[in-house]
Amino acid sequence: MCNKIPIVLIVEDRPEIAKIWTNALEEYAAFGKIEIWHVDNLADAKRRSIEIPPPDLILLDLRLTDAKDIETLAAIREFKKGNPDLCVLIISGYLTPDLAKLAIEQGAHGIQEKMSITRTAELWAVINSAIQQAPPNARKAIPYLGNIIEKLSQTFII
Repeated sequence: MCNKIPIVLIVEDRPEIAKIWTNALEEYAAFGKIEIWHVDNLADAKRRSIEIPPPDLILLDLRLTDAKDIETLAAIREFKKGNPDLCVLIISGYLTPDLAKLAIEQGAHGIQEKMSITRTAELWAVINSAIQQAPPNARKAIPYLGNIIEKLSQTFII
């Protein structure tokens, strides 16, 4: 499966944020470098995470319409049951030190608060750290997130 096109699953319930992330990645999808899926709730994320082929990278918001914080974090282990090579990055508007610690314990590769998204260097540090831990196919998808970071830092308002 490592030769397939990396799949990025965006799990974000705010349409304006999901649109920014999707639009930022569309350029790479158009050239066949990645495939982008988007869902706006945890139930759909769980369904998509077990599809064949499964996603390689999940950009996961913690607070969704059908789950909050700990429920969402608990799903990371479910995502990974069917795909142990899955890379999960938490990008959320609400993150406490306890939630961050729990996210890592549940298997997240990186964490970033949306409120800090304007500090591009910080987000890149999180992504670069995740790259070091991510499986090979996810590593191919992660570099394309730079475009998302740039757009978010220019347009994102909490």
